[in-house]
Amino acid sequence: MVDNNENSNLNKSIITKLKLTSPELYGVLGNKYILFNKIGRGLSSRVYSGRKIDSTSKKILLAIKICKKTYDNKMFIEEGYINKKLPNNSPYIIKYYDSGKDILIKAKDQKSHQVLYHIFEYSENGKLSNYLNIDNNLRGFGEIIGRIIFKQILNSIEIIHKNGISHQDIKLENILVSSNYQMKLIDFGFAIEIFPNIKKEVRFSQYGTNGYFPPEVYINRDVDPIKSDIFALGVTLFIIVLGFKPFNTAKRTDNLYRKIWRKNYDSYWNDLPIKSFEVSKSFKELMNKFFTLNINERIKNIEEIRIDKWMMEGKMDIEKERELLIIEMEKRRNKMEDTKEYGK
Repeated sequence: MVDNNENSNLNKSIITKLKLTSPELYGVLGNKYILFNKIGRGLSSRVYSGRKIDSTSKKILLAIKICKKTYDNKMFIEEGYINKKLPNNSPYIIKYYDSGKDILIKAKDQKSHQVLYHIFEYSENGKLSNYLNIDNNLRGFGEIIGRIIFKQILNSIEIIHKNGISHQDIKLENILVSSNYQMKLIDFGFAIEIFPNIKKEVRFSQYGTNGYFPPEVYINRDVDPIKSDIFALGVTLFIIVLGFKPFNTAKRTDNLYRKIWRKNYDSYWNDLPIKSFEVSKSFKELMNKFFTLNINERIKNIEEIRIDKWMMEGKMDIEKERELLIIEMEKRRNKMEDTKEYGK
């Protein structure tokens, strides 16, 4: 077993030997991984693109999530445990490869830090949220493409629920887009285990993303982890289709949610920055069922979503769905690239 000093010296020698002095290099982790650009960040962690040091995998990029080792790394360690519980062969969930702790040497100043890390598959096309609101003509995806994207996200949530996991932070920023435009669920940093017939208190007071919480969070009621995921799915679908949030928070004091609270749905939809004909009646009805204050009237599970009228509309075969999705995603990706070039 290599001690910390030996490992640190080994990392420094790797940096020197490989002569990796480009701006893209961030550092070397142990004697196994090279880290490049930062591609994401969490509450107490950072995510970098990277690869293994060995010569056989130089072309295979990875996503390397690191967290400085402190007295309290419980959540980061639990994330690795959660990932190990999930199937690693699903196209709808980011692949998990490894976890551990090691010495990170930064290339810039060769300072060393002991860190914890998780290794995941790298997703080439970034976050789903990047594909929204590119310009005035490319805001939300609309109902047809939005339904196709949402079906993939539903598949990922169904898998984790069946494996006894509640995600607790479903949002567009936690959906990545692969090279073939497959949606992949990521970031289980706030996820919790759920057990049948055993009450589990949700850690909403500190964690998660405001705007995706169900109303019971704000009125001191018990929170069902599965139903809170379902509520967040509703917010996510709304944003995918229309390109903006349905409300700021699901509170009575929120100008828009107050109308849902009072079941004044017509007034709610009329106050949104869209024309009434821009979304179908069945879409509005589905959203009303996602967001209603009464938890007994709210959508309860994935199965109930799948058989909803809006989900059943416009059915087409998988190949046709793939074709339409790729055309739309490439159009938006090309527009993003054009915008970058214009801004140079």
